Amino acid sequence: MNIFPTQKEESQPSSSLFVATQDMLREEFYRCIETLHPALRADLLLALQSPGKLLSQTAYLPALPAGSWALLVFYSGLCVNTQVSQTTLYRRLYRTGVAVECFICALDLLDDVEDGDQTPIIEAIGIPRALNVATALLALAQQALLSLEDTSPLLKAQLSLVLQNALLQATEGQHRDLVAESQPASDFTQQDCIDIAAQKAGSLMSLACSIGVLCVEVPEEVYQKFAQIGHLVGIAAQLDNDSHDLYYLIHTGNKKDHAQPYPTTVKTDLIRGKKTLPLVLAHQQRDDLSEVLSPADVATRQQLFSEAIYTSWGVSLLYQERALECLRQIEKEYAISPELRALLRMSN
Repeated sequence: MNIFPTQKEESQPSSSLFVATQDMLREEFYRCIETLHPALRADLLLALQSPGKLLSQTAYLPALPAGSWALLVFYSGLCVNTQVSQTTLYRRLYRTGVAVECFICALDLLDDVEDGDQTPIIEAIGIPRALNVATALLALAQQALLSLEDTSPLLKAQLSLVLQNALLQATEGQHRDLVAESQPASDFTQQDCIDIAAQKAGSLMSLACSIGVLCVEVPEEVYQKFAQIGHLVGIAAQLDNDSHDLYYLIHTGNKKDHAQPYPTTVKTDLIRGKKTLPLVLAHQQRDDLSEVLSPADVATRQQLFSEAIYTSWGVSLLYQERALECLRQIEKEYAISPELRALLRMSN
């Protein structure tokens, strides 16, 4: 198994497995925004056209299909359904998937603003409009859930509550991350980094894996299993992404390569004092990282960060293995589709 995707893997398009479902989800999104003012609608469309988002034609690295959050909702719910009619279920899952896609896009915009990242959408519409788009997307997410047809008021309330709980958890993790910027790395342990990853990424992946299952009104223990697998996959993915970003930083140095497809936010992380796991592990080996960030000390930098990357990636693999074991437990009762396996990065 490769630690990071190969050049061939990086260039692969979204799987054709998802095309029909992506089209239906996009149609549902268009219905959700059709009554909005054209100026706001245009900016919402622009936000959802960012790489990896539902309206994008470009898969976000590493090779997940566009609209993967909405797709995860759809295929999680689909695989456990035994009682809801197909017509009703599909309507619920399409709209709930769109709600989660809007929700995640809103948080991504807010995260970009808070971290000072100059992403294409921020450069295109500016911070004030980006903040307003994020607000609109959060409102759309709630509206989509509360306007579900053929759904009891109780289930609507449950879906809304699950979304709000995920918002609170993710916001708490983001706040801890922001506060940590002004604190010394020596104050942080490996577990602190994992806890923040669990709140920021684990809570969101848990939401995507479980809210579709909630649409099917399965027993509580089934819902909890899907929430747990999402939690574990989210932590694993966050730790892997942090390691992945740092890997590409130390292999490209301080060169400004505009053709480089990988995010350079880790450079901002270093400047801002972010407390990602590989950076905290590196700090534990060298108190002052600034002295190894210059081009003149490439060998020392690569050795120091490589050790931290591989340790962090090893922790990520442990969480991925725990998620796989959780999936095996679910498979004792339900058939896991190839689509859901691909979205969870657990293909056979």
